[in-house]
Amino acid sequence: APAGAGGSQRYVCLKAVGDIVAVLMADKSLYDPAAQTGGRSTKAAHAAALTKQLHELLVRQLLPKMHLLLADRDPVPQASIRLARVVMTHNPAFAVILHRLNLTSRLVACLAPSSPHLSAHSVNLIRCIVHGSDLDFEHLYEVGLAGRLAGLVAHIAHQPDAAAAEELLEPALDILATLLYNTATLLQEANPSDPLSPSKDSKEGHAAALARTLPLLDAAAPLAALCVGEHDAGGDDNERSAESCEAAAQCLLLLAHLYAAAALPPGDAPHHVAAALQGQNPTVQKRLMKALLWVANSG
Repeated sequence: APAGAGGSQRYVCLKAVGDIVAVLMADKSLYDPAAQTGGRSTKAAHAAALTKQLHELLVRQLLPKMHLLLADRDPVPQASIRLARVVMTHNPAFAVILHRLNLTSRLVACLAPSSPHLSAHSVNLIRCIVHGSDLDFEHLYEVGLAGRLAGLVAHIAHQPDAAAAEELLEPALDILATLLYNTATLLQEANPSDPLSPSKDSKEGHAAALARTLPLLDAAAPLAALCVGEHDAGGDDNERSAESCEAAAQCLLLLAHLYAAAALPPGDAPHHVAAALQGQNPTVQKRLMKALLWVANSG
């Protein structure tokens, strides 16, 4: 939109561009990052040319403007977040571009419950960034992703309308599980050939990996609450999906694997775990029993 355009005109323009980009990137015959410009196929050459033009539009024109768009009046910020989500969904390699444009910290901040930009689009965008093929998790931890994510999970767990929070909960738990799996994998790969006499470097590597994910422990008690199928308020609108309960139980299991007893803090968490074990979901029960074994074995 022109520099003097109002917020409503910028929104209309941005939404139109976002809709067009979504259609183009979803069509393999039009958008294909793997296509070669000098290929033998005319269709492949056409796709390669269009893909190059679209990349130039995104990298040189649209994404560099996101700082300004995020600071604009509603609903412009959400439209820009939706556009970035569409791009990341179809090409995770754009995570590197967002990082280079110093947008990652701004987007991670959108996970804060107090942020006016918190939405299903913003949470799913962060999920796409986490799954971005070439982005190191270290930068995400540096911009506070672990703390923001734990705060978001706690916020969702305390929502009176559990069904309405599902659109935030599913991607949030997927991000959490991805970070925890990554840490567990790093610890496993760093195990020395002789576990009885680990090297100094191995010990320091373990400590560093656990330290950067430590803020995720704040999600332990909320996760225990999320393992319970029905919210305390009761009613059909407050029943969580079985998939969400199972995902929460998996995250709690991973926390117990990494931090043992610290994953089951005193207070309401043990009561929520007990209630979930008395429920009717065998997957949740199995995962929570494994978590309890990790806790028990740590003592």
